[in-house]
Amino acid sequence: MGTVEASTTLMAYGVFCLISNILGGWIDARFGMKALLVTFVLQAAALLGLFAVGGTMPLALVFVFSLALLMYLFSVSCITHFMDVARSRHPKSMVLASSVEPMAFNVGISFGTAVGGTVVSSVGIAYVGAVGAAFSLVAWVLTLVTIKLARWERKRAMAQA
Repeated sequence: MGTVEASTTLMAYGVFCLISNILGGWIDARFGMKALLVTFVLQAAALLGLFAVGGTMPLALVFVFSLALLMYLFSVSCITHFMDVARSRHPKSMVLASSVEPMAFNVGISFGTAVGGTVVSSVGIAYVGAVGAAFSLVAWVLTLVTIKLARWERKRAMAQA
């Protein structure tokens, strides 16, 4: 792949990420955290697809661009939920919560980078998709638990009111 092709590919990747951010806000406004249950399954499928096709071009790019499109769909819903919890439980800590939130995402990115680096240096780059898919499924489970806990807490609050 030449310089022009690489630059074009990176530009396309960035456009898909931009679209993902915009869609993330739209999805959160309409469906909230429940949409993440679909998002993480789609993300796991794209990662498994990338694992299956390996470096076969241009098929691998289809899965890479799919991942770019899915990448930020969960961000807005997570931020909204985090800030809602902070607002309801600790209303005087909103400034702290808004500064801790991006730090938490950066910790997650660092963790993912460390795991990815470990996978590449141990079993090889071919397995990054499979390991990423496993993490997406763990995220699915944690999202389901979060939704159930939020529902339980709302019911508890209504019973006390």
